[in-house]
Amino acid sequence: MIEYVLVFTSLIVVVTALTHYLKAVTESSERTSTLVSGDYP
Repeated sequence: MIEYVLVFTSLIVVVTALTHYLKAVTESSERTSTLVSGDYP
């Protein structure tokens, strides 16, 4: 029974970490794109 709990919690942690990472990547890409568009109109 403990194995299922460990797998479930690890999956939740991995999913949350991936979502945070993707969110940060998309925000940084948007920021860089705006900077580039502002530098080169």
